[in-house]
Amino acid sequence: MTVISDRTLNANATMPPKLRAKFTVVLVLLIVAVLISAGVYYFLLMRSKLTFIEQEAHFIGKVDNCSLYVIDKNFLEGNNDYTTMVTNEMKYHKVDCNGRNLDLYYSWFIKKDLQNYFLGVCHPDKADNDYINCQSYRRLSGS
Repeated sequence: MTVISDRTLNANATMPPKLRAKFTVVLVLLIVAVLISAGVYYFLLMRSKLTFIEQEAHFIGKVDNCSLYVIDKNFLEGNNDYTTMVTNEMKYHKVDCNGRNLDLYYSWFIKKDLQNYFLGVCHPDKADNDYINCQSYRRLSGS
């Protein structure tokens, strides 16, 4: 029969000082690493100013007399790729923004291996309350 005394229980319950010091250092370093990672992530997110917006048509800028809008449910504000994509579609469909004011609506999505590009070109009336007419262009690419 083994006799367990208070001294035996207390000896097993305490860590040696060197092991306790190592454990404390590792724990502190882990907490510091998590805080630094969170700070860097927050800084990069705020720096790029990318925020999720749940609107349907998002104004992204102007090219000559054309106002550019993106129709995208996953729109990220501050993403400059949209302007490049819209201007590429304008060139492809030979849309001229030097004449009258136009509103351009752009959208694209990928379904399986097929990319679908849409460009809506709308001619606003003089009061800019409504559109006189709109033309739509669609381009498919992929297999």
